Amino acid sequence: MIELKNKHADICNTPYSIGEGWYDLVDQAFNQIKELLENGAGSITITEIKEKFGELRIYYILEDVHDTDAFAVSQFITEAETLSTRTCEICGEPGKTRDLPYIVTLCDKHYSETDK
Repeated sequence: MIELKNKHADICNTPYSIGEGWYDLVDQAFNQIKELLENGAGSITITEIKEKFGELRIYYILEDVHDTDAFAVSQFITEAETLSTRTCEICGEPGKTRDLPYIVTLCDKHYSETDK
């Protein structure tokens, strides 16, 4: 996690409240956003990264970003959040949303290891 936080410290200085299985999803979204905004086309500040109802949630603030770029940023975030509903938040393998006493997205292996 420290490598991911260091890699994206320029846009995200908030704790990651997610499992390691979703780190690649976050990394990919942040790389796409940084590439889009690298030519001074505005800036983004990530305000929160968490799991809610078994899904990745990324909250952010955009500054001086053109509407078409803002839409693209929204699409990158939405794609990562959507993929999280099919990705085990522990290991990153294919998973599905499970209704335990709380909602969580897990692969079959990690689901079988939970106290249901």
